[in-house]
Amino acid sequence: MKVFSKEYSIKKDNINEIPKYINENNENNVEVKLYFENGYYNMKNLEIDTFDFNVDKNISFIGRPQGTRFDFGKERKGAMKIVFIEGKGHKLTIENIIFENYKSQDNLFALQITIFTIDFYIEINNCIFRNSITPYIAVVKNTPSTFKIFEHEHILINNCSFLNNNGPLTFVNQYYKDSSKDLIIRVKNSNFSTNNGIIHSSNSKVYFDNCYFSNIQRYNELFSTVFFASNESYNDLEIRNTVFENIDVNEPRPILENNRLNLM
Repeated sequence: MKVFSKEYSIKKDNINEIPKYINENNENNVEVKLYFENGYYNMKNLEIDTFDFNVDKNISFIGRPQGTRFDFGKERKGAMKIVFIEGKGHKLTIENIIFENYKSQDNLFALQITIFTIDFYIEINNCIFRNSITPYIAVVKNTPSTFKIFEHEHILINNCSFLNNNGPLTFVNQYYKDSSKDLIIRVKNSNFSTNNGIIHSSNSKVYFDNCYFSNIQRYNELFSTVFFASNESYNDLEIRNTVFENIDVNEPRPILENNRLNLM
């Protein structure tokens, strides 16, 4: 009998086994679904330092409908090192997870995503990212452009909240300047309140639709912008049906920089 998906119930006593559950299912087209049954996980109590895995199949992290808390306790333990290698359109889904109190001293992000293919999908639904000392998400893509026209986004952030975070929420680094159409990020129906910087991007296309921003300011002295920095690279940015309120204008800092930035 052919198995199309394997589901695991993740509790406090087996959360350290997540990499094993993912890596032991190497059959073709087998999706791995991880259901987090508890409402709260103290990541400082993990036996392992980080969750390391390749996305060579569809993988889903699914919290409880009312949300499952990943509390990092102002440490980095429990960060995820995620790598996309095979170009088969595999998808990573993160749903109903509350990431809170993350801090790293060595530039490791809570979701550290490295990509070596143009055919991949990431979907983050109904999640909350709050009370971080350092940024939560980094996407590093290292593939030359194929000049293929994509009709869909590669990364979708939908119905999420980013609350009281001290660092930029996302760093997007793509090393090939002719590849901006190969990395499309769409943020929909999301709330950003009291954050220092939002996105620092290199060679990507970013869409915001039906979002709300309030009380945002720049990250630190190294970053001049409050909302979007294009990092001396080529980027497309489109903003629709979105509200900005109470933006920090106490100093002469722009909301975004227009250096090689195409506003759509």
